[in-house]
Amino acid sequence: MLKNIKLHNFKNHKDTAISLDDSRMHALVGHNNSGKTSMLQALYYLGLLVDFSFDQIFRDEASPQFIVRMEEKQMSVCVNGFLEKDSQKHWEASYSWHKQDSVNSKNLWEHEHQKYWWEGGFCWHDRHDDCWFPELSWKIQHFPML
Repeated sequence: MLKNIKLHNFKNHKDTAISLDDSRMHALVGHNNSGKTSMLQALYYLGLLVDFSFDQIFRDEASPQFIVRMEEKQMSVCVNGFLEKDSQKHWEASYSWHKQDSVNSKNLWEHEHQKYWWEGGFCWHDRHDDCWFPELSWKIQHFPML
């Protein structure tokens, strides 16, 4: 069950944190352009990372230069909760993008659609010669009953 959602510099969310109760029914309510769809997109991208790689998901309008807040150099999406039948097993999953300015292009190897490999890690190279590095993490913790 999903308990908490945190968005940092994701689209129009500077720092947004939402805590969900155990009711199983939730609604996102707000004015136009208040970030409701962006919240759902952030969760959707996280769900896609189960079956697809960063370069398959974060392309075109979902590339880092479009989903990271303007003028920011990093973004993150973090969610956590517990396994439905066992509230003693907590989980957390997150992804993030970090920008490194003006990467030396001679150290880059061009792959399709402006994607690059940089020192063993994936990098998305934008039109300003900046390189965006992704990170994905997840963990499950078991808290024994006392």
